[in-house]
Amino acid sequence: CRQQCQHLSHEVGAQGVRLAELDDGGLVHAIPIDVRDGSGGLCQGHHLLAWCSGKRAVDPDEEAVEGRLVLVERIGVLLRHVIQLLLHLVVPLLQQCRGRLLALVEVGRRLADRGAAADASHVFELEPEEIRPLLTGGAGPDAAVLAERAATRESQRRLDPPPYLGDDPEEPPLHLLPPAMAQAMDMVTTVIATVFGSRAADAPPLSGSGIGTESYVGIARVADTAEEAIASMQPGDVLVTRATSPAFNLVLGIAGGLVTVHGGPMSHAAVLSRELGLPAVIGVEDCLDHIRTGDRIDVDPSRGVVTVLT
Repeated sequence: CRQQCQHLSHEVGAQGVRLAELDDGGLVHAIPIDVRDGSGGLCQGHHLLAWCSGKRAVDPDEEAVEGRLVLVERIGVLLRHVIQLLLHLVVPLLQQCRGRLLALVEVGRRLADRGAAADASHVFELEPEEIRPLLTGGAGPDAAVLAERAATRESQRRLDPPPYLGDDPEEPPLHLLPPAMAQAMDMVTTVIATVFGSRAADAPPLSGSGIGTESYVGIARVADTAEEAIASMQPGDVLVTRATSPAFNLVLGIAGGLVTVHGGPMSHAAVLSRELGLPAVIGVEDCLDHIRTGDRIDVDPSRGVVTVLT
C-alpha cells in the first residue's frame, strides 16, 4: 500500500501524502490523507483510500495465504513457549545428573587408588546402597567381585537379543486387507527386508547378503565399536562387527573385507562396501559365534558365504 500511495502521488503530482499504518488482525493497511493535485482536487484519493482501507473485494487466495501466515506465527509462538518450558525443566535435571556423574567418577578414582577396585570404572558396578559404606569404611564388595560384575556385564552386552519373544510371527495375510492397505503393507515389509536383511530358515551357516564379485582371504578382526576397530585394525584385515555406522568410515578405508551380523542390501555397511569396492557379506547372524580375532577367513560375496580357514 505504501508503494502504491507513493506511486500515485508521483503520477498525479500530489503533495502532502501522509501514511498511517494500522494492525487489523495481522493485516497492515496504509491510509493516505490529503492526496491532492495542483488544483486542490482529490484526484484518485477516494479510490486509493477505498483500496487501502479494505473496502474492495478480498482475493480468496490472498486471504488463504494470510490465514496460513497467521497460523504459522501462532504455532511459532507456541513452540517457543514449549521450548522455554522444556529448558526450564530439563536443564536443572541435566545439571543434577552431571553433578552425580562427576561424583561417581571421583569415587571410582579413590577406590582404585586404595586398591578397593581394579579399575575406576568399576564404581558403576556398585549398587546405590553399596557406595557410601565402601567409600567411608571399606565394607562392601571387594575388587574381585566388582571385576566379576564388570566381566558379566561385558559378556551380556555382546549377546544378541532374540528378534521375537515366543514363536516367530507369521506374515500378515495381505489378501484379507483392503487393496491400498495391502499394497502399503507389502511395501513396508519389502523395505524392512531390504534394509535390515532377512535370512531363510534353511540358510547355511555363516551366510548372508554378498556385496561384490571377488573373494577375499584375510585375518579377521572382531570389534564391537568403531573405537575398538580403529585401535586394533591393520591394513588388509577383515572387519567383523555387529553393524556399521558413519563412525566406521575411517577404518573401512584400510579394511580388506567386511562381515556384519545385522544389515541388508541397502544398509549402511552394504552401501559403503559398494562405494569402496570392499568384498563383504552382510547379515551373517552367527558370525560372532564362529569367528574370532586372528582367524584366517574367506569372504565370498558371490555366494554370500564366509568360511573360516584356520
